[in-house]
Amino acid sequence: MPFFIVLIFILEGCATSINSINKRQEKLQGKQVVVKGRVISSLEFRDLTCFTIRDKSGKIMVITENLLPFKNDKVRVKGILERNFTYKDQTMLVIKENKIKLKKPEESKKKIIKI
Repeated sequence: MPFFIVLIFILEGCATSINSINKRQEKLQGKQVVVKGRVISSLEFRDLTCFTIRDKSGKIMVITENLLPFKNDKVRVKGILERNFTYKDQTMLVIKENKIKLKKPEESKKKIIKI
């Protein structure tokens, strides 16, 4: 039976369902999680940038420093689960998305044409 469970995680691309995160949030607190879903909303405040994704099992907010995806985009999010994220007077369950490092184009690959 454990082999079957491992196979499911491989086939799902190691993504965890949002419902599973909600049920096991105490155990997953502070750990890295991966979820996949569709963006249903996004917000950009002065000091907070976030979006909400939904999969077949539920929805969750993602706090990010990356560019915001558009509504209805399908995304895969990798980040740290935080059960007690506080913003102003609200406390909520969120995923703090890992910052994406952009690669610089390699200078050596540019071709120079002499005329």
